[in-house]
Amino acid sequence: MTRTAPRLLRDVARVTIELTSPLSIGSGFAEDLLDAPVVTDCNRLPTLPGTSLAGVLRQGYREHLEATGTPVAQLDATVARVFGIARSKLEGGASEDRASLVMVSHGHLHDATNRPVPARAAADRLDDAVLQGARLPLTRQQVRLTHRGVADVDVHGLYDREVVAAGHRFTFELAVWWNEGDEHGGEGVLDTLLGILLSPATRLGAKGTNGLGRFKVAEAGYRRRRFDLRDADQLGDYSRLPVDLAEPVPEEVLPVVTELPAALEVAGTVTARLTLKPRGSWMIGGGTPTHEDTEHFARDDDEDGEVRVPDRVPYREPAVTWRGTAEKAEGQLAMDVLRPVIPGSGLKGALRHRTTFHVNVLEGNFADELDRQEELEKAGAATVQELFGHASDNPDEGERQGRMGRVLVEECRLETVPAACAQQHVSLDRFTAGPMDGRLFDEVAYWKGETIHLEVRVCDAANVGPVPRSALARAVRDLATGRLSLGAGHGRGHGFFEGKVTWSDETWENAADERPAEVAHG
Repeated sequence: MTRTAPRLLRDVARVTIELTSPLSIGSGFAEDLLDAPVVTDCNRLPTLPGTSLAGVLRQGYREHLEATGTPVAQLDATVARVFGIARSKLEGGASEDRASLVMVSHGHLHDATNRPVPARAAADRLDDAVLQGARLPLTRQQVRLTHRGVADVDVHGLYDREVVAAGHRFTFELAVWWNEGDEHGGEGVLDTLLGILLSPATRLGAKGTNGLGRFKVAEAGYRRRRFDLRDADQLGDYSRLPVDLAEPVPEEVLPVVTELPAALEVAGTVTARLTLKPRGSWMIGGGTPTHEDTEHFARDDDEDGEVRVPDRVPYREPAVTWRGTAEKAEGQLAMDVLRPVIPGSGLKGALRHRTTFHVNVLEGNFADELDRQEELEKAGAATVQELFGHASDNPDEGERQGRMGRVLVEECRLETVPAACAQQHVSLDRFTAGPMDGRLFDEVAYWKGETIHLEVRVCDAANVGPVPRSALARAVRDLATGRLSLGAGHGRGHGFFEGKVTWSDETWENAADERPAEVAHG
């Protein structure tokens, strides 16, 4: 009787993703002019490090095991069987190293012809608008917040972060190597990993809870096949698979798959969807005046006859757009074609500040209790941190570790530029309340415009207490009813919206009208 040898299998997928929001994967080294530059390859182009992709997949795989009921005592061992482990005691106390079944490549940026750029590209290959724009990443200014939800001015909390523009495409390869019949086999692992990538809660890089790092699988950007390396024909096909992701892949070697795996939803996630219309003028500050601003809003200065551009304009960003068919897509990136953006950090900062207010209201922490002010602030901050997380408090000294927030917000990028007008203002002396000489300035604000769609996700919602749940629901309702502003100039009437909010969970839908039992009086 002939014994059939077990199959030596390798599941391979090549995935092309398209950024739907900017990406920030830091290099880890600050520069003279930038606090957090993005990581680049030897072409000086942004890249997706394989370690970043593997880390996202490993964490997502662990969360998936938790959601499917894997006992806590078995989580580490189960994750180690798939992603490997170094010198850890497993299975009866034996100390061993175990290689990962999963192999992840770097993600290579696409050029204007929709082809991945090789690791070492010729100079003429890098000469197109998409790659030239990628070599000059965008810069976003951000400010560190205190436990009160306001700017941390004491430790110079203003910093800048480089981001890769939305619309850029990257290609990377996932492979799962396993033996048929092995107790640590990889059956279904690739489907699970791809489902994690397709989850709406999955983010790449830093500031994912602020809306950065969101992506989708590009059209015709999913190739997949299982190779049995003990079969001569399949081994021959596998040997024809180019190692360089920039090389074209024969269709018969790795076919395009049109049906994507099912996205894995994060268990216990509750989503608030807001549909808002601006009541009047609104402005997200921090933009840089362009030639378009000069043409539409410049004014003559009577004193010197020079043309002045506006001092303040709304924040806008360019994005890569793709035209043509999936087989012959062409990318375009015009740095002077800018679209309005509502950054996730602006939305999250406003919600956090208003949530803190409602927490203090619900818990009865009022400003007139000056003798207990520090105690009340700490209590309120701890409650808010259930939702928005916190940084580590001197971990070298043994204090508590930081924790990522449960609230994820989405960025909003408008397709059209609303009507705008320039408004002149004068700075006032804080002591006399009179105008200051030479302090006349003007700003450009948008006037109404298209409907804005925003999303706020709460992960692990079952473990959110009733007080922070009610406070966040009230903050979201305030935004939809025009009681909470977004952006700059709310004192001048900017940034108020009205619309409706729909929660995916009825419990959160009604939480804004509830007064939690543990803080109810009388």
